[in-house]
Amino acid sequence: MILLECPTMNSINDRITGFEETISEKGFEVVARADVKGDLMSALTATKEFLTQNEDITAVMCGNDQIALGALVAAQSLNRNDIEIYGIDGSPDLKKELVKANTLIAGTCAQSPINMGKDAVAVALQMLADESYEETTYEDVFFIDKDNVEMYGTDGWQ
Repeated sequence: MILLECPTMNSINDRITGFEETISEKGFEVVARADVKGDLMSALTATKEFLTQNEDITAVMCGNDQIALGALVAAQSLNRNDIEIYGIDGSPDLKKELVKANTLIAGTCAQSPINMGKDAVAVALQMLADESYEETTYEDVFFIDKDNVEMYGTDGWQ
């Protein structure tokens, strides 16, 4: 497995750290990782290099969907049909890939921007009213794959 990340972007850094904590001691081996700065083209270049150097790579974990799309183009350009690519965001572009037959995109983890906005407004109102509030708000996330992508649609965000 390879990890495509961006340690200077808090959201991507937190996602990759959480992923690594989840897979620790579960038999997965990270054979390579790269700081691709959250960028599709950087992800394409790094993925192509890693896949060329190591034919045993079977999965790519990406810090966002743009990175995953770069990894997809790299794998396709090398005719690697034995790879599973995972993104995070639930972007319309990645969800459109999920409905394609034989896609290498295995899924994306997503959150609801609408719910995030509602929660942010609720906290802001509590702050303005000088009420107590939680300093950290955790948002629910969910996994979107080919089996449930139609439920979320491909034309927009959740």
